[in-house]
Amino acid sequence: MISSNTLAELPESVKKITGLDVMIADEKGVITTGTRAAEVEEEKNIAAFALSEKESFEEKGYFLLRDRYESADVGFVVALFGEGGDKDMIARMVSLQVKQIIRGNESRTPVNDLLSNLLLDNILHTNIESEAAYLGMDPGALRRIYIAQAAEGKESALLTKARNAFAGNEKIYVVSVERGRTAIIAEGRDAENAEKNAENIYGRLGGEKGGVVRVAYGLPTDNLEELIFSYRQAITALEVAEQFLQDEIFVSYDKLGPGRLINTLPENVCSAFINENFEAGEIDSIDEEILYTVEVFFDNSLNISETARKMFIHRNTLIYRINKLYNQIGLDVRNFEDALTFKLASMVNKRCKALQGK
Repeated sequence: MISSNTLAELPESVKKITGLDVMIADEKGVITTGTRAAEVEEEKNIAAFALSEKESFEEKGYFLLRDRYESADVGFVVALFGEGGDKDMIARMVSLQVKQIIRGNESRTPVNDLLSNLLLDNILHTNIESEAAYLGMDPGALRRIYIAQAAEGKESALLTKARNAFAGNEKIYVVSVERGRTAIIAEGRDAENAEKNAENIYGRLGGEKGGVVRVAYGLPTDNLEELIFSYRQAITALEVAEQFLQDEIFVSYDKLGPGRLINTLPENVCSAFINENFEAGEIDSIDEEILYTVEVFFDNSLNISETARKMFIHRNTLIYRINKLYNQIGLDVRNFEDALTFKLASMVNKRCKALQGK
């Protein structure tokens, strides 16, 4: 039986090209996915056709094709509705796509299971190399983990989209790890140019419109057993980005800056640092305009003229806001040490709130 998740995007893709409504049914004629809900009469016709001996059937307005993916022993029906177009050719092209998707899922499931168990630390490390060799994997191939973070409500759709997008690539494996996060393991050449490949993954998954918040990645490894470390690095990159780099779409573990260190601090250390440097509630009382101004000031290396230009404000307005911050908390961010203290305090405060669940 064909999973609707496995074929979720295919009907819509075909409709965009041909203008025809597409439905795919299993070997019993039960519709699993399509561009619209089937009418009762359409459901009856598809079910009857699935049980017949015919390979194809056409009447005005619709075309049915039956096919089978032999090695998986999976039968299915492709149904097209609408006027115009060479429906026989289109249906056979859809059938070919169905077979390719099934082939991709069928042949990679054991490998995906191994990789999933490895990343989630559910396998004895002494068994990794032998199991990989049994499945035809090279334990010494270069690999890197990319993790796509889904927007809320897009978790299942993103996983399905990733599996379909890379179904034909034998050097890329898609693994479900944690809710909202899909791990994409690139092997060989696809593990080398990390930033370019992260951008490619983001684009293949539809970017922001496709429900992708960001793509994070760890360091490459040529030891299959150590792939779990690349995975943990990518997870760390996501966590740091969620707290300190919200505007970043592509996040690399080796470019996290001080956020990587601060992300390891326990709540009591964070609270102690804030309490030692500020009065109760003092740092939280700073308004958003001042915080944004200081952030841009930091991004421009404490250069007043450049910051004012980037913000389209007068130099005196910028100085007024910096002085306002100084009067409020006693730190002059034009001074490097005060700027460093404030930068760290802001990040530590975010970490503290994240740990407290606020």
